[in-house]
Amino acid sequence: MNRVLQLSLFLVAACQAPPAATPTAGECTDLFASGASEGKPLATIGDQMISVEAMEKKINGMTPFVRARYQSKERRKEFIEHLMDKALLAQEAILLGLHRDEKVVDTLQTALAQELSRRTIEERTNFDAIDEAKAKAYYDEHHDDYHKPGAVRISHIYKTFAADKARAKGELSSLLAELKAGIKKDRGLFRKTAAKASDDESTKAIGGDLRYLTEPELQERFGDALAKAVWNLPKINTMTDVVEGKEGWHIFRLTGRRHAHSQDFKDVKEQIRHRIYRKQRRDTMKNYLEELRAKTTFKLDDAALESMKIVTAAPSKGKPPAGVAAPHFGHKHGKKSVTITPGKGAVKSGK
Repeated sequence: MNRVLQLSLFLVAACQAPPAATPTAGECTDLFASGASEGKPLATIGDQMISVEAMEKKINGMTPFVRARYQSKERRKEFIEHLMDKALLAQEAILLGLHRDEKVVDTLQTALAQELSRRTIEERTNFDAIDEAKAKAYYDEHHDDYHKPGAVRISHIYKTFAADKARAKGELSSLLAELKAGIKKDRGLFRKTAAKASDDESTKAIGGDLRYLTEPELQERFGDALAKAVWNLPKINTMTDVVEGKEGWHIFRLTGRRHAHSQDFKDVKEQIRHRIYRKQRRDTMKNYLEELRAKTTFKLDDAALESMKIVTAAPSKGKPPAGVAAPHFGHKHGKKSVTITPGKGAVKSGK
């Protein structure tokens, strides 16, 4: 269980006082996780206790690498002191009313939503149930994902024949000369020239990019001869001469090449099983949210939404006083620990 969720569950269980009232120390129970006081006493804080069994369960639930840190008595002591300090700070935060702070409530909602999502997915999906037959059915249904033909990515500058075919070719020939002279110094020159001078309105805004096309697609779009000229461009960034198309002149530039590839089912079986599982997870959460939404009502006022005023300037960030640093309650426990003097609220670092 992560740190945020530990704090979230603590906040939920710790105080049951009405929102309008500030809880007292007596109203805040369980500084530790549920069941921590059952078993052999290990450590106490005030009138509360954490047991040997609870700490064994907590540490043994970690990864082997992390568990290895706590083989020594000294490291276990540091960890327990760390948990106690965190619990003290959390209890004091509740006494100060910080459990009603907007940011804390948002963090709590996020943690609870994440945990409920995890449990719902765990209960309603099963990776092991995705067998080879289901994976093979997916493979067959998505044949094109695993068998891709070769393709080239090209850009072009286009001039229509219009009323004067020879003049259009002359204009494009002049542009080709400029490209050959300047493209080594300016790698974006082809794109800029296409945006400025091409007659293809559908591609000029994106520098003449025609995306990836297979050889049959090239043939269908531009004809056999022109398709062959483009397909046989020797390397990336090379250009054709001015070539004649169906209704105009083109200069093509090769910007990418994708070789044909085919993947056998045995090579992608596990990948497919994980892909199916990810979809199951998404579908599970979509269906579960629909169940929850059916239990309530939701209304959005478009006029109010439109009236919202959003400040564009970045807010100024406050800085802590010089020499004061907030204690860190992450997962790493080094030689330093944070301790609190009970009743005084003094925080200090020790070794």
